[in-house]
Amino acid sequence: MKTTVLLMLLPLLATAEMRWSLRIEGNLAYDGSEKIAQQFLDSFHRAVRSGVREVIAAQFVDQIFFMSCEKVGNGESIGDYKHYNRSTLVDYLVNYGSNVTMELVNCAQGSKFDHKALPTISASMIVRGIGEPFLVPAMLLIVDGKPLYWGSEVSYCKFGRPSETVGDGSMSVVYDFLESFGNAMKNRQKTENFGRAKIAEHFSEKWVINNCTSNFYKEDTVFALSTLIPTNYIRFILSLYESQYVNSEKRSIAFKAQFVNLPPFDRKPWIYTIEKDMKDGKFKLARTNYYCSN
Repeated sequence: MKTTVLLMLLPLLATAEMRWSLRIEGNLAYDGSEKIAQQFLDSFHRAVRSGVREVIAAQFVDQIFFMSCEKVGNGESIGDYKHYNRSTLVDYLVNYGSNVTMELVNCAQGSKFDHKALPTISASMIVRGIGEPFLVPAMLLIVDGKPLYWGSEVSYCKFGRPSETVGDGSMSVVYDFLESFGNAMKNRQKTENFGRAKIAEHFSEKWVINNCTSNFYKEDTVFALSTLIPTNYIRFILSLYESQYVNSEKRSIAFKAQFVNLPPFDRKPWIYTIEKDMKDGKFKLARTNYYCSN
């Protein structure tokens, strides 16, 4: 079955800001998508090791969009990074594919592709061997039972834990906090009390957020997150953009971040503050500048 994909239908954001944000992601439930994504990765790696053009090309739909972090400009916009279509990517893989790997970070079943009602897998993968390593949130299209690479309109040139030397050192602290929070969300269903307690560790007693209908204090927020049942999409994403210590004692950090698919958090970027707890010495969410505009 031959499938042509219109890239304008990809539900991904392509902004310079997102290219440089740090991401932590996970699933709120299990949907079996890992097996399908791994099927693609196994097939892809066999193909690029073969060096055979036709075999490599068969891993992709007819029209793909692929962007590396190789600079072709000053790096201020996505147009300043190297773009590949199916033909140019296959050319690269034929010549250098033995050095290219893709590593699965996370994935989930996506929405049906409207034109053919084909299932999709939304997957984050670390790509190595095409310039500097980068994180790509890719779409896989299931065609006749086989997952094929569809595309991604954006790649993340920074991923993983930032160094303590970045900025004033607060980024690594916030990243550790968000990673811990993400792990608590992923493991929340082990037991009800265990999951709720682990989530609660990340909120101070002064925490409150308004979701346009009511105020969510610490207890309300923890209950909402620990009992959250995803309806359309099981994946959550935490994106960290910037951070700064707000006092010389380094007991408080303000940071800009997105909490996607984690109500009562709003999915847009807002400023949040974590403060070091006087009792256990751990950083906890204390407040946000989020306001409901409805």
